Amino acid sequence: MGRTLLAGDSNTAWREWLKHHGDADLVHLDPSDAHFGPAGRLLRVRSGKVVGWRFYGSLDARRAPHLLVAGAAELLAEAGPDAVVQLFPLRRSPLLRQLALLLDDLVAPERILTPEGAGVETLGWSIGPESVARESAFPEMVRHAQRKAQWLRMLEEGTVAEVPLATLSIRGARLGSGHPIPRTDLDALGLVHVSHAELCGKTLLLVAETEPDDASVARALDRCHAQTLHRVPPGAYAGLLAALGRDRGEPLAIGRVETIDFRHGVVRVRSTMQEGAGARTLLLGGVRLDEDGNEGPELRPWQV
Repeated sequence: MGRTLLAGDSNTAWREWLKHHGDADLVHLDPSDAHFGPAGRLLRVRSGKVVGWRFYGSLDARRAPHLLVAGAAELLAEAGPDAVVQLFPLRRSPLLRQLALLLDDLVAPERILTPEGAGVETLGWSIGPESVARESAFPEMVRHAQRKAQWLRMLEEGTVAEVPLATLSIRGARLGSGHPIPRTDLDALGLVHVSHAELCGKTLLLVAETEPDDASVARALDRCHAQTLHRVPPGAYAGLLAALGRDRGEPLAIGRVETIDFRHGVVRVRSTMQEGAGARTLLLGGVRLDEDGNEGPELRPWQV
């Protein structure tokens, strides 16, 4: 039969269609959906149960398209030849169109289905889409409530694992992308109140509660041969959606950062993983959650 690609807009649902095609693997590429558990993930579903997933960390397909394509490729490699692939909600955006067509190339579907009236059938698909009756999506208020319920369940079932920062590769953030500046060098530059610093290219990242004085900044930029300084408060990492993963980033558990303690060199993550055993990667997202599962505004890419 080959693979089927489902392409709709934000007002489209595929629940009823999927009920009648439930034997095949579903590769679910809508990170904002919380029907199968916490949002912020890309999923492989079989018989209504999640059997594989990759961490995305955002609700918006535009935020990290490279992660979406990479996650889709990995999940498709695990899926059967008759898999159904559900895309994120489409709208008229050059980036979303390009992303959708890249995924079309990757999936190489035998069928593409689009709902009547969605206006997505003319995006330039590899094969002519088939029009199907539209099933209306739940209102955004209902989808938001569903996500909150899943966030709360994730937090309530989780425990706090404390993992040494020195053992972790950090992905998805500016943090961990550069070369750390030794504590002795920071003190010599007068940056005694800086919790952490690293140099990535020509940008110096400082994790500090307050902005250093101009003289200290000038000395630091000159000594590190940097052109710009980017400061992040230590508390900016608290509450971020995150995952602990293996060496290659394969996720072990999804959760929420409680704190990153730079003084003691540990990160505390609330997740279903016991004591962080086997975690070698910390994947950080852009969604911030409070203790009651409420979503804050998403961070900009590379803000932290």
